[in-house]
Amino acid sequence: MKHPFLPRRLAVYGTIALLLLLVLTAEAWINRQSRSDMAEDTARAARTPSSTANAQRSPLRVDTQTVLVGQQLYRAYCATCHGTSGRGDGPAAQNLDAPLADLVTRVQPGLLTDADLYGRIATGMPDSAMPAYADQLTEEQIWYLVAYLRSFKAPAVVAVPIPTFALTATIQTVVPTIDLSVELPPLYADTNEPLPPLVFARSGNIWHSDGSAADPLQRTQFAEGEYAGQPVYTPSTGRVAFVTVSPPPITSTSPYPASALYTMNLDGSDQQVMWRSDNASLYLPSWTPDGNALFVMHNGVQDDPAQSDDWRPQVVRIDLASGARQVIIEDALDPSLSLDGRKLAYLRLHDDNSTMSLMVANPDGSDAREVVPGDGFSSFFAPRFSPDGNTLVFAAIDGPATDAKGMPVAATTRSLVDGVVGWFQPPVAEAHGAPWDVWRVNSDGTGLQRLTSFYEDLPMAVFSPDGAELVIMGYGGMYRMRPDGSELRRISPLGDHGALDWIR
Repeated sequence: MKHPFLPRRLAVYGTIALLLLLVLTAEAWINRQSRSDMAEDTARAARTPSSTANAQRSPLRVDTQTVLVGQQLYRAYCATCHGTSGRGDGPAAQNLDAPLADLVTRVQPGLLTDADLYGRIATGMPDSAMPAYADQLTEEQIWYLVAYLRSFKAPAVVAVPIPTFALTATIQTVVPTIDLSVELPPLYADTNEPLPPLVFARSGNIWHSDGSAADPLQRTQFAEGEYAGQPVYTPSTGRVAFVTVSPPPITSTSPYPASALYTMNLDGSDQQVMWRSDNASLYLPSWTPDGNALFVMHNGVQDDPAQSDDWRPQVVRIDLASGARQVIIEDALDPSLSLDGRKLAYLRLHDDNSTMSLMVANPDGSDAREVVPGDGFSSFFAPRFSPDGNTLVFAAIDGPATDAKGMPVAATTRSLVDGVVGWFQPPVAEAHGAPWDVWRVNSDGTGLQRLTSFYEDLPMAVFSPDGAELVIMGYGGMYRMRPDGSELRRISPLGDHGALDWIR
């Protein structure tokens, strides 16, 4: 006789056994997947951020020093394709199958996290020309690059206000319309005049214009990966000094790219390396009057690590005959000697690693005095003396409010009329960073004046040999004007961040 509950019990046992089999099968699959994921994670460990770096925000403190390191890495690894301003117009971009995206639009806040940018640099972009850099860059170096990319700013959008009467008008009222396509007055005139006698950097090489209508001549031909810039000429020997950045040796432990200081004849012949550093960046050289030595900014590992393990910018003098190097000033950037060699201008980096001020000292660094304090200015760049040594021109972000002639004025409450006028002021066209303009100041600190309101992208200004003109180079083009800011015009739409000098 069969037990009446046996079929029901067997059905229950069968269901339990089936569920147990499903659980065991799922657990085995999960274990296999976990082992597979662990293997993939191990293989990917060198290509992705660590647990610390995987945070949504960069672990680095973003200040002037951090951005400066990132800028040097960008020029060494990225500018060849992406261009100096990230617009995808580097010298190697023309050889790619597809145009590169504009980095300026990709790195704006709210689109990608810092970790997203890190990952794209480290692992590359599938189905694109963007390679993975995890095998070439350390985690710290990639974070420096992220910090620099975050300094790229998108162009500001100009909002045209609607008059109040348009908001309160009744349906029977005829409301005047605003022509949104109306062009604002140009900030400068475009001319077809030839470039003056210049030596300048463009697309990673050094160029020379002779002052005639002839096209400029390229004087260097560096291989892809080595990026030349910041040329400066000396009439004493007819030589040109400039610096290059390139990827560091694979054995380097520094976050900095390799850098070199070169000299050559104006026609590009007899190129000589005066200083090559695999763990520091060299920047903005300046000749002594006799052409026998150079002042240059050195930013990286100290020559003698026993003296300091801190990476701080310093102005260094290098004797070209012996190669001997002497630190002139610590915490200093962008050196510039007056033509008579009696004054040294430079930017002092304060202890907060962000604030800078414009200084003038003796060529040995003594008797340093502040010419323009950092209050009100967000950044400075490339001070240069007039031929008589009495005036400096420099680029800066922000600065004090000025009147129509560029002279600083005391802060006042903005009137309603000022606000209305401000509606129709020219747009602020930001590119790589916040908008830069050119200023001048007497070497004793008096006479501060804003010379431009063209909101350029990292412009550099230098005087003509007679001091009667300035030539300026920024990413938006090359310009000429009088030292008082008058007669500003753009003489070429082809600009760069490579810097320039007027041949004397």
